[in-house]
Amino acid sequence: VLGHRAIWRKVSEGPAPVALVCEDDLRLLPACGDFLRSVAGHEAAFAHALIKLDSPARAGKVVGRLAGVDLVLTSRLPGCTTGYLLGRDAATTLLAQTRKVSRPIDMDLKHYWEHHVPILLVRPQLVSVRPDGGSSIEFLRAPTKPLTPWRRLSRNLRYQWAMSLGRLRSPLYVDRIPVLREMREML
Repeated sequence: VLGHRAIWRKVSEGPAPVALVCEDDLRLLPACGDFLRSVAGHEAAFAHALIKLDSPARAGKVVGRLAGVDLVLTSRLPGCTTGYLLGRDAATTLLAQTRKVSRPIDMDLKHYWEHHVPILLVRPQLVSVRPDGGSSIEFLRAPTKPLTPWRRLSRNLRYQWAMSLGRLRSPLYVDRIPVLREMREML
């Protein structure tokens, strides 16, 4: 979490309107290069958003298309943070809205109704985890998991209930999110 926040701070204070954030186990897929070159020509469109490159969108509303890649808005965000584009203004908002860290960063990003940063997925997927790359932080998560299956089930049910309530209270409509309307017009 702190590593991502440090990167967000650099993006927020940096000169570029958008930056590529990658974890150390990243593997670029073939279409990624063309997409990133196209983003370089449309940087302003991405200043207020986070674009997850590591999770293919299955369902959702297509906001735009760039270099043969759909940018999809969905309320069901996957938990991966292997690679993503982060706009400077989005980084500033995330820093301000996530001062208290209570969840892993990939789980925190799923709560879009708390941080108010539009997160889009790509279709097709543009990056993945290297086949030989394992998580360097998984050992840190093990001590926080409940010991009994019943406690794990109970915690998971509470989490799923909270996620469902958040999604119901904050439905996503492209036309109601000004930065996504602007993005659609720029692409």
